Amino acid sequence: MSSPATLYDLECVLLATLLMLAGLALALRRLRRTRPEFLVGPAVAAGVALRLAAIAGVSAIGLGPTLRGGDELGFVQGAREIAASDLDSSLWLPSEAHRLHEIVFAIQIRLGDFPDVALRVTQVGIAMLGLVLVLATIYDLAGPRAARIGSWVLSLEPSGIFFNSILHREPLLVLASGLVVFGGSKLWAKLDLRGVALLGLGCAIATATRPYAGWFLITGGLLLILHASLRQMGSQMRSVPLVYAVAIVVAAATPAVLHLTSQDSLSQNLQSSQDANTSASAARGAPNSNNLSLERVDFSTRADLLRNLPRRVRDIILRPYPWQVQNTSQRLGAIGTMVVLAALGLLGSGLGRGQVPVAQHRGCSGLGFADRHPARPVDERELVGVHVQVRQRRTGMRVRCRGVEQLALRAHRHVLAGAH
Repeated sequence: MSSPATLYDLECVLLATLLMLAGLALALRRLRRTRPEFLVGPAVAAGVALRLAAIAGVSAIGLGPTLRGGDELGFVQGAREIAASDLDSSLWLPSEAHRLHEIVFAIQIRLGDFPDVALRVTQVGIAMLGLVLVLATIYDLAGPRAARIGSWVLSLEPSGIFFNSILHREPLLVLASGLVVFGGSKLWAKLDLRGVALLGLGCAIATATRPYAGWFLITGGLLLILHASLRQMGSQMRSVPLVYAVAIVVAAATPAVLHLTSQDSLSQNLQSSQDANTSASAARGAPNSNNLSLERVDFSTRADLLRNLPRRVRDIILRPYPWQVQNTSQRLGAIGTMVVLAALGLLGSGLGRGQVPVAQHRGCSGLGFADRHPARPVDERELVGVHVQVRQRRTGMRVRCRGVEQLALRAHRHVLAGAH
């Protein structure tokens, strides 16, 4: 006979599932109001079903610790500490000690004492909402057929099926990236201020969850706002205030950037994290003994940062190589790596041949896109270039997300290419 605790946990899981499905259905319905052929519901439903099945399957076969890593335990423990604190406590605000994902967990624990499985269901909903926003952007840029194909690619991608439910930062980063791309496309098409709001919300979520990813998105967002404003300087009155706004933000952020890139700050924060990844420890063993370890790089000064950053970017994009993986989690992550490499290659091939999708939906009318380019079918190889892949790797006891930062920059590049 089931215990009351087990029945309560089951009720929480059912409630989380219903809320997640209702939220996704509402988002799809609102997006379809202005996109009548946005028929991605079946693929999104299949993606949700596969992710829910993966939650149960991974736990049932005992691969949870191997696939999900040990960081989950610390995050859930931190969330319970936040939930147990007073509502006026500073713990409820994102900080270096408690990031936004822990606060999201804490809210659910505080309101309904949700078990871990229910928290995973919520994570699936957050990640899928981010993917739906990406699909809406694909629809706006490349049309309904591309969105339908993209929906199945993103829903069935193996890494996402397993890692979208992880009790970690990544689902929130998928949502943040989706908001930035969706808002950026609105901003580019019409200088729509709602796009600025969505872009800002995405950057705020990313910064509160993983600060360095947030700074990447903020940089890409500012460049997009500036480019879109200058491009429509003669036709949109709001372009001039937006240019000034970008200049003010850059001026205001300059002291913080200078402080963060000072030698003391780089040595204490960035360099120490790099050294920790390669130093000896009880979990990792001897230096560089882990099969996914990266060689130490020097980020202790601005000059070293500029000189060595391209090398680390190359490592993040290309490694680990397929022959380096050693367990189930790494093998699943390697699938994401191969998809990202294929996407980058196909995107480069399409741009090199001068074949990019033509934005012809209602939001781009009057911008001259269709006037300068005749309509043509969208090449599926180009479509892959705007797909999002969130790749997880494991190094020792940590689960690392690789490639989230590339989302906005890749999609923005695709948008900008459509204007030439």
